[in-house]
Amino acid sequence: INRFDNEKYNSISNMDSIKKYLPTDLATEKNKWLNILFKEGEFSFTYFYIPGNFHIYCPDMSRIGNFYRKENARIGLEHLNQPRKDFRALRYFSRVSMFGRISMDSIWTDFLALPEIPGNPVKNHQKIQSAINAGHTRFLYKFTNNDLKKTFQVIELKNKKYVLEENNTKNIYYYRNPHHFKYFAPIK
Repeated sequence: INRFDNEKYNSISNMDSIKKYLPTDLATEKNKWLNILFKEGEFSFTYFYIPGNFHIYCPDMSRIGNFYRKENARIGLEHLNQPRKDFRALRYFSRVSMFGRISMDSIWTDFLALPEIPGNPVKNHQKIQSAINAGHTRFLYKFTNNDLKKTFQVIELKNKKYVLEENNTKNIYYYRNPHHFKYFAPIK
């Protein structure tokens, strides 16, 4: 969503490998969403799928694949209808999915990594709160989010991770692994 009005990301140039497969009369400037999705070097799947496949892509048609497709469409439409104006990221990187587990922090020098955040709030957290009070959890680490002006603790309970506000343990969140998706905003 943040890339939609940014010409660097919403256009396909002659430098993008996909350009040679597109009809010459195709007005790519009218297809901003497709340009964003297929912009070479900006999504990891464009490196893997476009040069390696010749016009063939078979989506996962299993029950789980159908569930994820519907769930991702729901999430996408929700964000299109109510975009987060405070989320300024233009790039992301999934360290877990890449070979070598590299970090982009030192490579994208014109971008700043956004701080770690907790996941969604746990709605029915009475059992978790009881386990915390009884000392049945294991402390893993803590992180500070300067944007939120809060420090959080990551704990483990029965092989599941949760996040607590350091000074308010009544607010419990699901754990959001920062290595799955790390977001970057341009340095102003």
